[in-house]
Amino acid sequence: MKILLPIYDYDDAKLIIDFVSNFNWPPHACFKLLHVITSQVGEEEEAKAEKLASIRLADIMYRLKSVLPSAVADSELMAGTPVLEIVNFASQWQADMIVMGSRTRVGIDACLTGSVSKGVVMQAPCSVVTIKPPVRHEGHPFKQVRGGDGQGAVGAVHPLPESKEVHLLTG
Repeated sequence: MKILLPIYDYDDAKLIIDFVSNFNWPPHACFKLLHVITSQVGEEEEAKAEKLASIRLADIMYRLKSVLPSAVADSELMAGTPVLEIVNFASQWQADMIVMGSRTRVGIDACLTGSVSKGVVMQAPCSVVTIKPPVRHEGHPFKQVRGGDGQGAVGAVHPLPESKEVHLLTG
């Protein structure tokens, strides 16, 4: 099984690694960290962004290997439009699943910036699990995990630990 893990920042990485470390993956699961650098203005800014992203990916890879020491994992750094690059990479790599973070934007920001996770869910050639940051509900934090493959209702491939609260959103 090939699992693509698009990473935007350290907050995303923590959510994704927490999820990945608590999921019951089949033997021989292969993970690919992917970071897409959006086009920068000027070569100097682009070089800085690439260097920072390489350092970030190496650190996140270390974290992933520390929670899944026997996992086969590597990383890829790309430049371009995040939705397009993630979807194209998933297709070319023949990913079986994408696990990615999701931000909650409100107001005009949500309208102007779009949603990378929504774009990936709508266009991906495989199932997508999006993980939202913890939110407070009656004083208790919980994580929402959403999945979709564009084919209707989504069922769990493997059970999550009982200690996790999961809400399946369909429709």
